[in-house]
Amino acid sequence: MFDLEKAVARWRKQMGSDPALEPGYIAEIESHLRDKIDTLVGKGRTPEQAFDEAARSLDRLNLVGSEFTKVYSARRSGRPSWQPPRFVPAIAWSYIRTATRFARRHKGFAVLNIAGLTVGMLSFLLIMTWVRNELSYDRFHEKKDRLFMILSRSGDGPTWNSTTYALPPALKAGYPEVEDYARVWPWHDSLVRYGDVRFEEHEITLTDPGFFRMFSFPFVRGNPEMALAEKNSLVLTQETARRYFGEENPLGKTLYFSNPGQDFTVTGVVRDVPPNSSLQFDMVTRVEWLGEERLARWTEYVAYAYVQLRTGVSVEAFNPRISGILIEHVGPNWKDTALLQPFTKSYLYEDGRPGVIIRVVMFSGIAVLILLMACINFMNLSTVQSSQRAREVGLRKTVGAGRAQIARQFLAEALLLSAISMTLALCIAPLVLPAFNLLAGKSMTLSGPDTGGLIVIVGLAAVVAGLLAGSYPAFLLSSFKPVETLRSRISAIPGGASFRRILIVFQFAASVTLILCSIVVARQLRFIRNSDLGFSRDQVVTIENNLQLKPKFDVFKQELLGQGGIINVTAGGQRPNSVGQTIRVNWEGNPNPLPAPIGYTMVDYDFFETFEMKIVRGRSLSRGYATDETESCIINEAAAKMFGWDDPIGHILYWSQGAIDPSLRNVRIVGVVKDFYDRSLRAGIRPFMFRIYRPWLQYVFIKVDKNQIPEALGRVRAAFEKFAPDYPYSFEFLDEAFNRDYSVETQQGRLFNTFGMLSAFVAALGLFGLAAFTAERKTKEIGIRKVLGASASSLVAMMTKEYLVWVALANMIAWPAGYYFMTKWLNGFASRIRLEVPFFLAASAAMLVVVLAAVGTRTLRAARANPVDSLRYE
Repeated sequence: MFDLEKAVARWRKQMGSDPALEPGYIAEIESHLRDKIDTLVGKGRTPEQAFDEAARSLDRLNLVGSEFTKVYSARRSGRPSWQPPRFVPAIAWSYIRTATRFARRHKGFAVLNIAGLTVGMLSFLLIMTWVRNELSYDRFHEKKDRLFMILSRSGDGPTWNSTTYALPPALKAGYPEVEDYARVWPWHDSLVRYGDVRFEEHEITLTDPGFFRMFSFPFVRGNPEMALAEKNSLVLTQETARRYFGEENPLGKTLYFSNPGQDFTVTGVVRDVPPNSSLQFDMVTRVEWLGEERLARWTEYVAYAYVQLRTGVSVEAFNPRISGILIEHVGPNWKDTALLQPFTKSYLYEDGRPGVIIRVVMFSGIAVLILLMACINFMNLSTVQSSQRAREVGLRKTVGAGRAQIARQFLAEALLLSAISMTLALCIAPLVLPAFNLLAGKSMTLSGPDTGGLIVIVGLAAVVAGLLAGSYPAFLLSSFKPVETLRSRISAIPGGASFRRILIVFQFAASVTLILCSIVVARQLRFIRNSDLGFSRDQVVTIENNLQLKPKFDVFKQELLGQGGIINVTAGGQRPNSVGQTIRVNWEGNPNPLPAPIGYTMVDYDFFETFEMKIVRGRSLSRGYATDETESCIINEAAAKMFGWDDPIGHILYWSQGAIDPSLRNVRIVGVVKDFYDRSLRAGIRPFMFRIYRPWLQYVFIKVDKNQIPEALGRVRAAFEKFAPDYPYSFEFLDEAFNRDYSVETQQGRLFNTFGMLSAFVAALGLFGLAAFTAERKTKEIGIRKVLGASASSLVAMMTKEYLVWVALANMIAWPAGYYFMTKWLNGFASRIRLEVPFFLAASAAMLVVVLAAVGTRTLRAARANPVDSLRYE
């Protein structure tokens, strides 16, 4: 039987007898011979036919006067026939040529390696772009290192990011370390006019004069020192100024605010607020519009507030000094304390607790994980190719190459493929970034002021990935002994196969974990959408109340109720699913020395009927009771439990809301409503009360018939334009506002789905390559088994059972890991799903499908091959 290796050895020996040819060049000629043989075998020639034809092809070159001899002679004379680029060292260029030649010879493996690394690099690049965006929030301010947000803490309990109005000026007056302060309050909406131009503005911010001294919002017109000198001063963003004044100079011009019915003078224009600012506004005026009495309160927690410390002041040393300032001004029984948090952390650590930073760490880990999986693919595919490169290593060692030199060569090959993959990822990223922005809910770009930092990260990732991917193959291949490789006997590296299995199991485990996370997030979101919130949000249209509509609301309501498709109409201070207000109430028998905090909102008649909220004790608010508008309230079951009364109906509560007239602060409980979620399911149910106070009704809620939605919406619009002709009409379904409350979780679910699929794709690429190599290596065995009667299905089962064992091992790792991470995530919700076995089985099944698709297709192809061809293969 023809022995190809012996034939090549005889040919090499014959070449070695030619004194004109150096050993290194003989090795290179042999690589050309083997390339030709591989090509011809791929075209159907037998090994013997391929050798004869390839040898004759080289003989026709005559080796004397041939292209080979010209190149070799030129090299020996020191006059290379062509030069590598000057900036590339000669040894590096040699590595590049060798890597390119090997990739060209083994195109399939090269494509799989590059594809896997490209997907890994692309995932890493996209996630790092998102991470860069999240970490960039509020870092553009020049004085950022001296800016701090004031937090409040209840005893040893949790912190929150609002404080009392009176605290910031007291800090400035009483502590020389405080250089400036700014309270920031989002004001009510208002219709704003300039001549015939009018808009309803929603982003109106009240603050102190120190705001523009502290924060870097560059002025294009005006002076930050004097911009808020007067109570009626007004600062606009460029886009807002353009809406009203076009290209005119707006300084000195006046805008009329229908609420509070005042003219405001434009004293400054700043550049549009960047999207990576946690402080967003269109218009800014003075905080004194809240009223001096309100600004002097020490017990009302409403405002965000910031201070600027003097240079050199340590916040760690300063915080203990101010911890008792609230107790000093309120009383010894007051439990709340104040502390400062660096302003640059306020976005990442909302309410002083880890928030966005958790997502940053989590998705950074996913980015590294997917890139690591791509590197594992490279390692595995390179190690299984070791038999094909063993003779190359043996020849190189024979002509004098050391182990370190060979290791450097394979590392250089890995770095080259890594650089190619990162280049491809950089070319693809701009094309997929718009879709990624939709998934993440962002408007990110690859460029920006810190593009250099991203380039450094990407470059380092490419280098680290190349070194990591090439390290084990370089160690493995450089360890081969030349005698054994030239005799076609390769000593196995102890533990090499085991190490490869460990890497594959790690890949599977990572993919199953990501798939499991995406399943759990999706199920939690479905649970949220289908949860009983204690009120109905279906077919409820929300429109904003305004100064024209408020005094005519009863007539507006009656006109709508008289038309088809309108079921009910009411009003409220906030949407029932997003109430932020908290006040303190006292009652007879309160066991604590201080009033207790309780959530609240203002409502109108028919509120509970419109939202189908169940009154479990007492009655609803009704026009049939003259005192309901002035002294009645309804509480929820949690509040009734807090008060400790067997029957709360008729009991009196004292409101400590300073903005309410003292004559209206005593309220009588007339009903108890079933518990409901007034905030997201993350926060849970808290004690709550409702009362009527019409000046504070900011929203109108209209329940419409699901079978007549288009007609009902048209009637609502017509009525609105009739009773509030100066205001632009807009509406929103309550469902849309509800979904917006969970936009972060929705985005997390989308990202988990996307990167879970990408991780499975990367794993599938590696499996396909391994399966192809295994099938090639077992070609003769497959042929013999088929001749002996084995079916294609039995052969596929034989070749895939090992992979199924790896999947099982991976699940043993992925299930505990997924359980741990998802338990941590679900603990952020007061109401949540349980982690059930079907979630884990579904994730494992998804990975099993990927394995069978990647491995089964390749092995099935080998199993269906003609056994005659298989037996001829070797």
